[in-house]
Amino acid sequence: MSDSKKIKAKFLKLLTKKNSVEFNLTDAKKVLVLKYDRIGDMIVATPIFRELKNKYPNISISVLASKGNRDVIKYNPYVDNIYTNYKNSFLKDLLSLLKLRKEKFDVCIELEHSVIPHAILRLRIINPKKVISIHKDGRYGVKGSELQLYNFYTKKDVKGHFGKIWLDTLSFFKIKPRSNKYDIFLSDKEKNKAKKFVSNINS
Repeated sequence: MSDSKKIKAKFLKLLTKKNSVEFNLTDAKKVLVLKYDRIGDMIVATPIFRELKNKYPNISISVLASKGNRDVIKYNPYVDNIYTNYKNSFLKDLLSLLKLRKEKFDVCIELEHSVIPHAILRLRIINPKKVISIHKDGRYGVKGSELQLYNFYTKKDVKGHFGKIWLDTLSFFKIKPRSNKYDIFLSDKEKNKAKKFVSNINS
């Protein structure tokens, strides 16, 4: 391993060093899901919100979304709060993360498939009691399982679809998903607009 990789590996381990906090996930009251990428990825993540809320109706589910995909869950009844990630504005992004930190989340669910430094930085700022993630490919010679910031990992599933892999994070809440179907909820205005569009096609 090169000297630069060794330095990066050491930095990653230091960045993710964290003291353990005793907390039972089934007692969680506030959960934050990080999904600030594409529209399609947010759609695939929607079963997580539904299955978690159906099992624990009183739990508060928040989502850190991107400006591009937040509208996918705008009317989702299983999501209580939506926050926006500003990846192109350091100041806005920092202010958003500091706001999340004040919420004192019990659990964060992070769905990155590899070790992503900027995702780690976000988690450090938000500072939840526990972090759940999926099996991660290593980086700079560091295995995902070596990073203390992450408390729970799903097992590696090379053949599974992203939706199934992401749903596996709920196993730590003792949840066996009843369905993996996606959810798209529209406003009445959007529904009427869609009906009108279809009607015009058929006429």
